[in-house]
Amino acid sequence: MTWALAKLGHNDAAFVNALVQAPINRLYRLTAQGLADAAWARATLDHSNATFMRALLEAATLRLSGFSAQNLANTAWALAKMGHVDAVFMDALLVAGQPKLSSFQPQELADTVWALAKLGHNDAAFMGALLLAAKARLRKLEPQALADIAWALATLGHKNTAFVVALLEVVKPKLRSFTAHGPASTAWAMATLEYNDAAFIRALLVAATPKIHCFGLTELSQMRCAIIRLNIKDLEFALGPVARITGRVQTAELWGAEAPLWANPLLQLELPAAQRSVQWREPTGDAAGHALFSPTDAARWLVDGLARVRDALPGMRTVTDLCVLWAWLAAVDMVFAGLRGLEVAVPTLWRMPLLNARKEPIWRLWAAMPRLRSFAEQGLADTAWALATLGHSNAAFVDALLVVAKPKLHTLTDQGLANTAWALATLGHDIAAFMGALLLVAEPRLLRFQPQELSVTAWALATLGHNDAAFMGAMLVACRPKLYCFKPQELADTVWALATLGHADAAFMHALLVTAKQKLVSFAAHGLASTAWAMAILGHNDATFIHALLVAATPKLRSFSLTELSQMRCAIIRLNIKDLEFVRLLAARHSQLGLGA
Repeated sequence: MTWALAKLGHNDAAFVNALVQAPINRLYRLTAQGLADAAWARATLDHSNATFMRALLEAATLRLSGFSAQNLANTAWALAKMGHVDAVFMDALLVAGQPKLSSFQPQELADTVWALAKLGHNDAAFMGALLLAAKARLRKLEPQALADIAWALATLGHKNTAFVVALLEVVKPKLRSFTAHGPASTAWAMATLEYNDAAFIRALLVAATPKIHCFGLTELSQMRCAIIRLNIKDLEFALGPVARITGRVQTAELWGAEAPLWANPLLQLELPAAQRSVQWREPTGDAAGHALFSPTDAARWLVDGLARVRDALPGMRTVTDLCVLWAWLAAVDMVFAGLRGLEVAVPTLWRMPLLNARKEPIWRLWAAMPRLRSFAEQGLADTAWALATLGHSNAAFVDALLVVAKPKLHTLTDQGLANTAWALATLGHDIAAFMGALLLVAEPRLLRFQPQELSVTAWALATLGHNDAAFMGAMLVACRPKLYCFKPQELADTVWALATLGHADAAFMHALLVTAKQKLVSFAAHGLASTAWAMAILGHNDATFIHALLVAATPKLRSFSLTELSQMRCAIIRLNIKDLEFVRLLAARHSQLGLGA
């Protein structure tokens, strides 16, 4: 019945909940097909019920050997869609699925790798086998599925150059069929996987340019990341989001027939002459990658634009206005990234105002805004997150925002609570009373927090120096069964937070290090150094783990910063590490930085 409702797209929450409650203790009677269909239907109808899903997975575990390839893929997809993390079940599902990978349809392979990334479940052996099976069938996949695979590989930190080459070869002729999300997530994946292919990037930018008007904050952020990490120096493309957002304001597309008064300054903002006349022609041949106007024109235009936006701030009233501002500033930030790559060509006269314009205290005009009280709860959390993401800190405005947000904390989502804590820590804005209220709301929900939400909250508390032993104890109880689903950075952030707060828990540390050991090869330099430092601070000496950590750290020493070198040096001394070769390499890196041994 639930499967039929899902196929028909008939979504009645009350009816579906009543329908699910009735057979919950009869799930053991369902066939493998019935169990997979039940999970798929719940996810398709977006009706997540933790009690029902736990019972379903218990029944499914006993029948996994009878699951077909489609059943396995649909079940993994359903768990990811509902955000239902169960590492033990996923391990069992992968064991059952690996011998059947050759019988998976192309879309089922794509759904499975997407689900693993969404759940943060990284199994290197299974991924290797899955990519081997998928490689020969890539040409049968739709553009969205190809983009999902690229995103999943990057999210899991699974570097497989041969597969990425094959994937991009298939993606390239299909780039024009991608939605706006596809080019952005693919570019981000390439940057994250550190794979730079100039010809592919050129084709991607050509395909993405006409879709820029559809870019949201996520896509803007992903493209900015790619521009910086892959050193893309296509100024014409970098200016695209700013031009497109300006165009959306000028056509009143965001508000209907009448734009708000605050938008008037942007309505009067003219694009450079070359930009207006050429209208984003697609670069071809020798013209590919060349800007249609000079960096000087771009700098002059952006300085004027930022000044106009700043002057318009007092007239902003709604969350929609805020979203346009976030989009504008994120797009301008992309251009900053592009211009830094070309800054030799930007005259000093314009370079300095441009690079300094973003640092102006434009939020001072918001300090006295009474309109914050009209913001919805999630709008308040999103505002704090956006301020931190954009690096705009204004104590008076943040204070005003927290006064309004405090009585509404209980209405925030789990992610909203975690993001708010992260934003305050990122902005360095510590108000003990507000954090105490936030933790009171968060503590009863910790068991349902996702790994990212747990690690972000722990990191925020440590960064702010807000030590609540009872809350941390409850957090570790919530973390422990989900550790296998933590990504490398989340593991490193969590152990760093424990050490920073001086919260020692030997049993939890042992469990965390068992998980971390399997993922050390995917740790960034910062994660390896902070983990070693945390072990030293907490006095947790595990010789086997330390050996594995040094093996993983050795090829990454050349990228260690001064902070990371100091952390490793602290660990070597406190943990009495006697790996002379590693110590020699560490000293050599010190010398490279001109610090001596």
